[in-house]
Amino acid sequence: MTTHKKYLSVFTLIFVLIFSALSLQAKSQYSPVVQELKNLYDSDESFQELIDNALSSAVPTPDGWSKSPYGDTSKLYKWPQKDIDDLLYFFESWRTFVPNTSNGMMYYELLYGLCYENPSAIKFVSTEPGLSWTRKYVQARGAYMDSTDSIDDHIPAMKDWKKALGDKWNDFKAPHATHKGFEGYTTFNEFFTRELLNNTIRPVSAPNDPSILVSPADGLTNVINSNLNSDSKIHTKYDEYLNVSQLLAGSKYANRFNGGTATATVLLPNDYHHYHSPVEGLVVETKEVDSRGGVYFGMDGEFYTFVNNGNIGGYKSKYGVFGVYHRGYYIIKTKEFGYVAMIPIGLDDISSVNFVKKFRNINSKKEYKKVKKGEIVGNFAYGGSTVILLFETGVFSGIKLQQGSQLGELNKKQ
Repeated sequence: MTTHKKYLSVFTLIFVLIFSALSLQAKSQYSPVVQELKNLYDSDESFQELIDNALSSAVPTPDGWSKSPYGDTSKLYKWPQKDIDDLLYFFESWRTFVPNTSNGMMYYELLYGLCYENPSAIKFVSTEPGLSWTRKYVQARGAYMDSTDSIDDHIPAMKDWKKALGDKWNDFKAPHATHKGFEGYTTFNEFFTRELLNNTIRPVSAPNDPSILVSPADGLTNVINSNLNSDSKIHTKYDEYLNVSQLLAGSKYANRFNGGTATATVLLPNDYHHYHSPVEGLVVETKEVDSRGGVYFGMDGEFYTFVNNGNIGGYKSKYGVFGVYHRGYYIIKTKEFGYVAMIPIGLDDISSVNFVKKFRNINSKKEYKKVKKGEIVGNFAYGGSTVILLFETGVFSGIKLQQGSQLGELNKKQ
């Protein structure tokens, strides 16, 4: 072989290796779940048309386009100017996003901007094959929040959390020694589901008085319905709908709450994310309700009322959409106050509801468990969450406080 041919062969080999490496890199630029969305787009012509229509049909929300999370945050993120590569990058970026104390809703609001008054986008996230893909995506995002990368790659966010919590940081106990991860938290979900240092941090009001109802969780509480109906969606003066039978997944106890009252406690990102029994009694039924038949991104407009214009779970919110989210329920039989239903709901974007082992899958008399007022019964991993309480007729008429009790927290005037 001549020297010229030898060099040519070596050059050809190097070129092939570089080209192969670049091809491999191009094929693996996305995580498996995002790559699956790309594969669906590339292989299914009708799905491709749906995605393209969703992007081109996007219109500004009443609040306008959201700010871009990439690069220059003063720029607006306008979906009609985007293509499939932008959408894939959006989901890839969201998958590894760990929020600080002020930007937890950023990606959710961007997705809402795509879906607002956009039938093609709604169809993408709520029908097959997109619906099944969203389930896998939520699981992949949850897996990231359970990984050490969720701490190791996001130390600035963790420092922001510590600064925001201030002295309250010391109200909680880390699961590991302080030199591990970020001061003893090795994954973001370990931090998000942090436990109280001791029982005195959240003292239970009147522990020996069963007539005193206590909050099931940290958060903003509203009375959302004072005339429940277990079979049909009913209209109330607040233009809100609540189907008890749907929320309780057909439980035999659903009819107990006809004409009763419902409250909702909405947990915000910096809240303590365990939930506790609001009453003492006997837990006679519990169930984790799988949401495979429902949705993971509540983009039909109802859930967005929780955050739009500062209305966090307020009287303008619609709660009917909760019936299709991942949730669980506890039915508690009290001695004097009838049955109380407690429904923890895992919302976007992890959809996690975790039962304490003691209270899992109770459905027969031999499995009944006593519960104390204020006892921990479960927790939420990262994502939106709320706890709905249901009461029988005449048992609970509204939130009543004694003079001097905490009514809420004020935010500084902007």
